[in-house]
Amino acid sequence: MMVSYETNLKNRLAILMGNKKPFRWAKEIGINAATFNRIWNKGGQLKSDHATLIIKKTGVSALWLITGEGPMYEYERQKGRMMVAENIEKYNIPQDEFVLIPVVQGRISAGGGLVPDNTVEMKCAFKKEWIAKKGDYKNMSMIRIQGDSMSPTLLDGDVVLVNHNIQVVGAAGGIYAITFQDEIIIKRINKVFPTGQLKIQSDNPSYESFIVDPAQIIINGKVIWYARNLE
Repeated sequence: MMVSYETNLKNRLAILMGNKKPFRWAKEIGINAATFNRIWNKGGQLKSDHATLIIKKTGVSALWLITGEGPMYEYERQKGRMMVAENIEKYNIPQDEFVLIPVVQGRISAGGGLVPDNTVEMKCAFKKEWIAKKGDYKNMSMIRIQGDSMSPTLLDGDVVLVNHNIQVVGAAGGIYAITFQDEIIIKRINKVFPTGQLKIQSDNPSYESFIVDPAQIIINGKVIWYARNLE
């Protein structure tokens, strides 16, 4: 028997509500009664702006909320991978177990595009065992997202880890930091077959996708991890 997307979504929302009444919970989240009635009682899909509200209020994983896949909360995904530190010596972080990756100041846009500066805001310590599977950590950096075009996957203020070792779009596509028309932006990119062109798209359906030739953009790296402030 096939279970519908709507049924799964309702079950996930019920888990988030706990003992609260559905419409009271929705009001606390910021979703109006008419909209929530469409989702809860009529099997309506969850739009990106409503998903963003739920994610911000509950800290739930976007992937889990939308698809039911993966861990329910982001800290479960991130557990054991990251610590924030100014330097290894100050916090007695074992140098043989961790590496530091800088979070540079400025923001990289998931909308119109901004060029970040190279001033280090802080450093994040990742386990060597985990980061080694992703590539050379010396060719990675972290920066904050600005804008809502990649919501609900990436939200305004999220910090993303960009792997500069990856500078080509793979067959499966993914989320990349690219330079387009002299601006750095974060977008989901997929190859267009058989032309070999690239489809640049936002996860937020309010933004239009577009097609470019590979020569029109520079692939700065692939987004392989992100962190979110739940306050």
